[in-house]
Amino acid sequence: MRQGAVHSIRGTVANANSLKRYRVDLQNGTDVTTLRMVDVQSDGSFNVNGIPPGHYGMDLVGQRIVEHIEVDVTDRDLSDVRLEAKASPHVTARVTGVAGADGENIKLFLRPAVNPTAPIVFSRRDGTGVYTFEGPSPRPNVVLALGLPSGMGIRRVKLNGRAVADLVVDLSHGGGEIEVVIGAR
Repeated sequence: MRQGAVHSIRGTVANANSLKRYRVDLQNGTDVTTLRMVDVQSDGSFNVNGIPPGHYGMDLVGQRIVEHIEVDVTDRDLSDVRLEAKASPHVTARVTGVAGADGENIKLFLRPAVNPTAPIVFSRRDGTGVYTFEGPSPRPNVVLALGLPSGMGIRRVKLNGRAVADLVVDLSHGGGEIEVVIGAR
């Protein structure tokens, strides 16, 4: 059985802090299965070999996913792919619809919407009830909550005052404030 043509993707990471370790994850564009993981070299270069033609997602991963791009491999190698190491969006959240002790046990999480196996980002709640997320993915994320009072669920989510569909907040254009409205199921 003859194997089809395979290619490589070569590129560089701009603004890579040499003190941090980064890797590039290549995913199948249809089911988001991770196909390859390669380390970024100290000079910021990376090389992913053995890639058949197709549509792929690429994540630059530090402690969290710091950039996501889409690439198409056709009939030749890609040699000029550029990723940028940038700060994760700053995201805070508030929970409404529950009061007092009922709200104190709630924990909020963000999970990248397109890759359910990607790391979940936890939040910290301060004394004023504001949740802060450390290093969320700069792309669509699903809002998750644990510790909700019995019979309650997430009724609605807003990002920067605008309602979102399916509990998904798109952070690809930066961060902001999430409002999570809790109510009876």
